[in-house]
Amino acid sequence: MEPGAYDVLMKVSSYGAGFVLASNVVVREGTLTHINPNPLVGGIGVEPVSKKGFPLIKNLQFIDLSSGDKRLLAQVRATPPAQLGERAFPFRDTRYPELLFRYRARNWPQTLDAEERVRWDNFRRARLSRHTALTGLTLDDYFTRLRELRNDPAAQDRLALLDQLQAWGERLAASID
Repeated sequence: MEPGAYDVLMKVSSYGAGFVLASNVVVREGTLTHINPNPLVGGIGVEPVSKKGFPLIKNLQFIDLSSGDKRLLAQVRATPPAQLGERAFPFRDTRYPELLFRYRARNWPQTLDAEERVRWDNFRRARLSRHTALTGLTLDDYFTRLRELRNDPAAQDRLALLDQLQAWGERLAASID
């Protein structure tokens, strides 16, 4: 299988769902693959290649929204952003406190205190500078791809767009230094 991003249809009989569509399966040169998390499906590890050339799902984690967490998630969405860091949400699923922190940090960074800001910047720096199972594209990869596109004759009519993308990447890089 060539490196890239794919959509994968998985048969899942133990949950009665029949099939699950996993979007944006990232394949890197036949090594570990990761499916980006979404609200219903946790992280999924994927074998590099099956005999037929499709990723093999190693682990599929469903979040049980029948628990009290479903009610708490509705409360999170209804809570004013400035109060999200002050209010306690007793989640049963141990992954939710970190997801709540990231939700706040991405959407309302002004609500973070100094310690949380350092934590968020460290998370962003790690995610954007090192390849991990969760990293889709590092900043180095991003800038390399932009350089490749600048040298592609088919992209010469899009240089203004590439300039904007370059400037955005440089602003992002400066924000995590």
